[in-house]
Amino acid sequence: MDAPPPPPSHRRRDDAGEEPSPVSVLPEEVLVEILHLLPPSPCSLPHLSLVCKRWRRLVSDPAFHRRFHSPHRRRPPLLGFFHNSFNVPCFVPIGDPPDRVPAEAFSLRRHPGRWLFLGCRGGRALLASPFSAWRHLMVWDPLSGDHHEIPVPRAFHQRYFRGAALLCSGAGECCNRPTPSLVAFAFIDQRLRPSACIYSSESGEWGEVVYGKAAMPGDLTFILDWYFRHIDETISVKRISAIDMKPPVLVGDVVYWLLVRNHILEFNMDAEKLAVDVISGPDPMYFLSPDWSVQIMPAEGGTKLGFGAVRKLYLHLWVFENNSDNTTCWMISRIIPPDLFLPPELWPSEEDLGRGLKARFGLLGFNEDGNVAFMQTTIGVFMVQLDAMQFKLVLPSEKLHAVHPYSSFYLTEKPAPCFSLKPYFSSPSLIAQGVTMAYLLPEDVLIEIFLHLPKHPTCLLGASLVCKQWHCLITDQKFIQRFRAIHQTPPVLGIFTNSISIARFLPIGNSPECVTAGAFSLPDPYWQVLGCRRSRVLLASSSWTSLQVWNPMTGNRQAVPVTPDVNPRINYGRVPESHAAVLCAAGHNDHGDCGSCPFFIVWVFTNIGHAYISKYSSEKRTWELMASSPAPSEIDSRPGILVGNAMYWPLKSKHILAFELGTSRLYHIKCPSETHNVYRRNVHIMKAEDGGLGLADLTGFDLRLWAWEIHSENVTGWVLRRTIELGAVLPLEVPSLLSTGNHWARRPPIRILGLVEDDDLFFISSEIGVFAVQLKSLQFKKVFEADVSATIFPYTSFYTAEA
Repeated sequence: MDAPPPPPSHRRRDDAGEEPSPVSVLPEEVLVEILHLLPPSPCSLPHLSLVCKRWRRLVSDPAFHRRFHSPHRRRPPLLGFFHNSFNVPCFVPIGDPPDRVPAEAFSLRRHPGRWLFLGCRGGRALLASPFSAWRHLMVWDPLSGDHHEIPVPRAFHQRYFRGAALLCSGAGECCNRPTPSLVAFAFIDQRLRPSACIYSSESGEWGEVVYGKAAMPGDLTFILDWYFRHIDETISVKRISAIDMKPPVLVGDVVYWLLVRNHILEFNMDAEKLAVDVISGPDPMYFLSPDWSVQIMPAEGGTKLGFGAVRKLYLHLWVFENNSDNTTCWMISRIIPPDLFLPPELWPSEEDLGRGLKARFGLLGFNEDGNVAFMQTTIGVFMVQLDAMQFKLVLPSEKLHAVHPYSSFYLTEKPAPCFSLKPYFSSPSLIAQGVTMAYLLPEDVLIEIFLHLPKHPTCLLGASLVCKQWHCLITDQKFIQRFRAIHQTPPVLGIFTNSISIARFLPIGNSPECVTAGAFSLPDPYWQVLGCRRSRVLLASSSWTSLQVWNPMTGNRQAVPVTPDVNPRINYGRVPESHAAVLCAAGHNDHGDCGSCPFFIVWVFTNIGHAYISKYSSEKRTWELMASSPAPSEIDSRPGILVGNAMYWPLKSKHILAFELGTSRLYHIKCPSETHNVYRRNVHIMKAEDGGLGLADLTGFDLRLWAWEIHSENVTGWVLRRTIELGAVLPLEVPSLLSTGNHWARRPPIRILGLVEDDDLFFISSEIGVFAVQLKSLQFKKVFEADVSATIFPYTSFYTAEA
């Protein structure tokens, strides 16, 4: 087999912005075409701008943005929503990593009660100062931080049923900010006249007030008059000057605000039809009952006005249609039962509906296209995709009055620090955008691009699904060998356990770099995991009469009978204390994936003060007793570690059992005397920094790293190489002492669950969850909320062509 070529040299991202060859030789027009095929996910352009100076210049070009954000091709991604509750941060993100925006990134960094959100459009938000009677409005860009305060004329201060809407000036090119903006201010005065006015950021002035000419509906006049006469008692214990309207809806040049029940304030801003009016929503007979929750919304992609209402968990949707005789009317478009868009625990029973159960949730708002609704339920706020009928809980255990969905593209003028800088590749969605320009790239250029994708298997798997050409390139064995040579250590996909209280496989990572637990479910739940190595998992039956070598990435399984030396039918019905490890038998240096190579199984067992080694060969299909040696104690249940050409297993006493594969020598090594009083499961065998045998022990929060070295007198012994204070690394929430009064108090506050054989990654368990800690960088990440106490078996693997 040909040796893999040496990995190309890499520059740190912080170095000068020259990109590696051969991407640098691509014509700019070809590179631009490739970049245009990326999906409009929030992190796509921020990540591209960090590759090199040339790529940043291309993606920051306004012409590139106008095409990338062309309204007829893409809509800006929905990042989350703003709200006016003081209980939680004012911004709630809805995406998953790496597209999830931290709530703190969109903080106003002011007193939370000083500004009130009125609406969002074109990547900007409109706010008012509620405790100064709306004397100031503010246009704020959360991505760039730019803001512009607008003084409100004194004549507008004492108004009733106020509302304001933010609009873009200039053919709706809101994505290429900064652009001029308009603010429409609408209200109903004390004479019950609908009124509106427009502010222009270009002139910095307010226009003339436009008054409605049509008569107000009689029932609305009665309601408004009642509000005005009883406002002190019904609205607040303190006198306020107005009742604020719900979030506005823009359809063409017309802005709509919902007043009360089904009455809507309409403001037509067309220069030739500048007018303000009050129109009625759907048939008021629908809303005689007080248990309706209503909201106006965009319909049919934002081209028409819609009306949404909920009663008894059924969602009713209307559309405002134009008839052939130039009249308008409301047409019911859909009635959606709750079982299509809510989790089962919120469905009403027949008994509930029979006794007239009032609505258990309400409508909070819609996005600019009207295809995403936000709903308040008894367990929190849900986001509902009305097209696909998919739901997601985005804000648990909170109650809101209204939400203001926020959508935005990446900005050209300023970087977007709110997005994660984690490498990302969004793959299957490229199909929808077309890959015609990809065929113009030379294959060697495509290969160089693929080699620099993240090493998680889902990245290459996603790229291989784009087209047949990409699939052929990525599944080629020479490419796979180069990919592994560059990335060296395979990624950790998850951990296996033998616990009955938690899942047998727990995946690690965030979407899209995360595998599903179902894909790694054990072939038989009663089998025990003995170890993982080189994409393979070694399993033992519950009766210990057979083994199985399983590759979860490909699904391949191979049954192996146990060695007769430990068969309970031969050993008087008992199984000696034993363990086993699966090893690659191919004899090559590239161990990134050995799923298709022949293998060895090394079985170690202890019996009556001795240790024995048997080895199974998948090529010969036979067991062979290799060695025996006196042992100070029985073998431990934790997995062994392969270091160089030797296997090492922990014994239940503070000793290590060593077996050299080349010479079949079996012997034991005593652990450092400083570790003899340490909790047994907090002493782990590891690979030292120089690749030799190492040992780690954890006392309290002090992690000590030892190395087995040869001294100048040719004497071997343990040398303490490093002490790490994990208390300064882990978060402050990790308790230093376990709670007393239960069996946990006998254990240390943090414990070593396991480690990755070919990496410096440790898994540390605490009362608040499991953390993965990198010893070199001292970076940590919380990977599980569950309190895992059982032995774990980390599973690592690269992408394979058979995956």
